[in-house]
Amino acid sequence: MDQLLLHRHFPGIPHIFSNQHFKLGDVIAPSIFLKLCYAQFPEGTVHLAPLHIESKLPEKYILGVGYRQYFLGPDNGLLPMALGNDDIAYYKLPRPTGTSNILKDLFIPAAVSLLSSGTSAFQDNPENNPRKLIMPLAALTGNVLRLVVLYNDSHGNAYLNMEKAEFFKITEGKRFAIKLGFKDEITEISSSYHDIPEGDKLAIFGLGDLLQICVNCGSAEQYLGLKAGKMVMLEIQN
Repeated sequence: MDQLLLHRHFPGIPHIFSNQHFKLGDVIAPSIFLKLCYAQFPEGTVHLAPLHIESKLPEKYILGVGYRQYFLGPDNGLLPMALGNDDIAYYKLPRPTGTSNILKDLFIPAAVSLLSSGTSAFQDNPENNPRKLIMPLAALTGNVLRLVVLYNDSHGNAYLNMEKAEFFKITEGKRFAIKLGFKDEITEISSSYHDIPEGDKLAIFGLGDLLQICVNCGSAEQYLGLKAGKMVMLEIQN
């Protein structure tokens, strides 16, 4: 139904629909998913995230403008976590009385306005304090960082709460071991899946510059048990 609505209102415009399924009330997983993919889209793209807000407070939706793209989503921390602290402008989306279908009654009219005249219709309603959530931070004990799996993509790759710049800052000139089990570890960062044989595990930085644990031609979520919420240790060896 949603796809038919979008095609009807925006004929001739390319559409991409995500096949990702997120748990009700989960903000981190869809935020990471958006963080991984938005840079692959061209200027002028409108991203729609009509996720339901699990709250007793009135639902609010906002428009985020940055990277020459537009992002429509709930004011629950999703967009700030995905887009980071760069120069992103936020605006309130006016919600008509009696709105029952967020996509039809709110997002589609906003997208029509954005595609025809940019942000001019929203300039009088800035959102200066969008709700912000902090990505879970790595906990340091001695020379060990406790990381956590934030998200599993459709291939079972596990994304951890460690960004590329921070990782290389911490490990510069030092040996390290990513502990996946009592005797299971990874001691180097691969540049490509081709660096290892099929079926082997690897650590890599890809989309979104987040540390990933993967299995070449396999699933780290299934084969290594790296489901969202699983803790992973990063040991720094001086």
